[in-house]
Amino acid sequence: MGVDVREIILTTIGGTSKNLDDTVIDFIVGIVDDEDSHFGDDGETLYEAVGPFLLDAHCVDSEESGRTICRQIVKKLHGHGLNMEAKEAMPTLLAAPVQLSNLVGKEKTS
Repeated sequence: MGVDVREIILTTIGGTSKNLDDTVIDFIVGIVDDEDSHFGDDGETLYEAVGPFLLDAHCVDSEESGRTICRQIVKKLHGHGLNMEAKEAMPTLLAAPVQLSNLVGKEKTS
């Protein structure tokens, strides 16, 4: 991805981003940067994923301000041409049937 997602997140959060340690920042960037993540226009899905971290680190003082920050992040990412539209999860076709008896047998011998 050509966009510096980390920079967008940190500048949007602002001065309180110093309350987040690098591990949490990397986690949030990973969620946003995941090619399968789609957060829609309202930022609500992003807030559901990262809001608790923002609140726990005192980067935001309320759920509403957390939602506002997440909306701003999504808006900035849209501005850089990233497709953040929410879409329904599609079922994945497995390459072969799963045989639970085989899985249980392997677990006991391991």
